[in-house]
Amino acid sequence: MIHSHKTICLLLLVPLFLAGQTEQEIKLSGDYYWGEGEHEVEENARSAAIQDMLFKIQVTVRSELTTVTEESDQGIRDDARSVVQAHTSMRLKGLNFYTTTRRGRYRVIAYIAKSDYARGIDLMAAEIAADAAGAELDEQQSGLPTAIMTYYLTYLKTFQCPKAIRFITQNGMQYDNLQIFLKNRIESYLSALDIRTGDVTIDASIPMITIPVHVRYQGKPVSRLTARLDHPDGADMPIVDGKTRFYLYTLPSRIKEEYQIFTAIHLDPKTTPEDLLAMHLSFPLTYPKKISLDFTQIIKLDFNVYRQASGAMLFNPVYKNISISALSWDFGDGESSTDQKPLHRYEEEKEHIVSLTFNNNPALRIMKTLSPDGKTTPYASSQPEPQPKISSPVLKDLSLSRTYEELSRKLILYKKKHQLMYGKESTFLKPENCYIFVVNPQTKEVIALLDQGMNTRQNMLTGEMVDNISRHYRGMVSIFTEVYE
Repeated sequence: MIHSHKTICLLLLVPLFLAGQTEQEIKLSGDYYWGEGEHEVEENARSAAIQDMLFKIQVTVRSELTTVTEESDQGIRDDARSVVQAHTSMRLKGLNFYTTTRRGRYRVIAYIAKSDYARGIDLMAAEIAADAAGAELDEQQSGLPTAIMTYYLTYLKTFQCPKAIRFITQNGMQYDNLQIFLKNRIESYLSALDIRTGDVTIDASIPMITIPVHVRYQGKPVSRLTARLDHPDGADMPIVDGKTRFYLYTLPSRIKEEYQIFTAIHLDPKTTPEDLLAMHLSFPLTYPKKISLDFTQIIKLDFNVYRQASGAMLFNPVYKNISISALSWDFGDGESSTDQKPLHRYEEEKEHIVSLTFNNNPALRIMKTLSPDGKTTPYASSQPEPQPKISSPVLKDLSLSRTYEELSRKLILYKKKHQLMYGKESTFLKPENCYIFVVNPQTKEVIALLDQGMNTRQNMLTGEMVDNISRHYRGMVSIFTEVYE
């Protein structure tokens, strides 16, 4: 009896021993990617194990698969892997599970041989490259707009492949990274779009600015795109038959304003696979275009003067469809005021040239000739508006720069001579002592030179006063410069 009891115990231990060897082989052999999951429901435990395995793959696979160091969007690719899993269970050919139970809970190890995983990656890369080749053929036969959606979907798929995909175009050009080729084709399309604004309307009672926009490619209206205006009120607006509208819930503060429109490919959530839609929503590929709005025909600026019984003059501003933050009166006799409706008495009974400047902006200035009886007539001067004088020879030389390349060359030269220091705002203890050069990053043009100051600064190239630099020059590059003389 004793001998039989030992035999039974030994037989019971054998499966446990073999199971331990199997789990140990999976975890320690180095031949597998694996992950663990535990749950009361076996299916949930399997799903958790797969997710754990995929996470480990994302962490380790970069050092085990060949990658291209020159990837232009490496940062985006790395972030994307944390948003969308590299593969679903349908892609993982050769996926296996090792399951045990403990205290009514399932403990699952999901594992796949590294060789099987590598073959799966190669298969995925080949499928993505085939999609790109098909899109290229569509472009040759029907044009870029027809192929653009396939290009974009293929571009999103490249984020799911852990390695860069080599690609050779039909004309023999070689790309170490297919993603670069696809990005170039998409940006070529977006950059070639002709974007123009229609007649802008303003409803001051809301307030709201309505901006109709027309979008064409090679003269033909486009669809399946979205556009966003670079403004706090901006929202993704669909482009249908070459038309869309933007709505700004404000009033203009200037006669002319410039904005950027960012265009992107539009995907239909009803027909787009969930993983690609997640990529599209998290990392859309957009392209900026600049538009200019002219409110000359919509904005009304004026002022009236009323002679009082006392002989003093009451000045009353008149404006429509514009947001007014400041008024500056010049009565033409050396006196001025910033009141809304100032009352002013002249010492001499003669004509005076009165000006009213809205928002401290010379472009929003109204000038009239005022007679002693209170009547006004428009004042037309043949003299150009005086520009701010630049006394510093170094600053004057810098102000003549029209491009970033020219400005940069001069800044480096004067820095070597210890005549100035330049950099970001954070470079200086007192940024208010700096002049600011503003550069358009798209055109590389120097568009402003702002004088010293805390909040409100003057553009020394135009005379315009700027009270909110970040908003006024949104999207521009600011170079803070401290001049030593």
